[in-house]
Amino acid sequence: DKTPEVEVPVEQKPGYTASKTADKTKVEAVGEVITYTITVTNTGNTTITVPGVDEMNGGNTEVTVPVGESKTVTGTYTVSQEEIDKGVAIKNVATVGDKTPEVEVPVEQKPGYTANKTADKAKVEAAGEAITYIITVTNTGNTTITVPVKDAKIGIDTEVTVEVGGNKTVTGTYTVTQADMDNGVAIKNVATVGDKQPEVEVPVEQNPGYTASKTADKE
Repeated sequence: DKTPEVEVPVEQKPGYTASKTADKTKVEAVGEVITYTITVTNTGNTTITVPGVDEMNGGNTEVTVPVGESKTVTGTYTVSQEEIDKGVAIKNVATVGDKTPEVEVPVEQKPGYTANKTADKAKVEAAGEAITYIITVTNTGNTTITVPVKDAKIGIDTEVTVEVGGNKTVTGTYTVTQADMDNGVAIKNVATVGDKQPEVEVPVEQNPGYTASKTADKE
């Protein structure tokens, strides 16, 4: 009529680690997609359910992980032009239970541009002719750029902001003088665009000519 019994306490030791990785070591263009992977590993002796929030992706989920196993959660993020322009590493922090794993992906800036200058005339033949010059700045890099543009000959002193893959133009006119015609030397115009000096020459075509006549006051 006896029921001897004994109790053996169960000691729970919950524990886990949380890490976050990115599939890119750097980004250098708007529109690139970074895939993030959050890994939760159960290092304790009980099955765990851990809430997880990825603040950059706006995701909110939870994972249940058996003892000795790992579970992953993935998400993506699309790089913006603003981030490329800033040039600061893209930092992404997740909240996984009481842990905040994070990862940074460096941004590689590659600014670049070309500058050229054209004239609307192949030659000039007379004082008073107007030459229209067009300065074109093309963004060949991966960042938005702002470049000073100066051309004293046509009265330009400004700056242009050019988006990636785009171009901007600045125009001005110069009126040919009689001195230009008399010199007969091609009219050279040099602009300063940032660290570049595009130039163009317009040939001067001289056409000397005269008439001579003589009259008498008696028949």
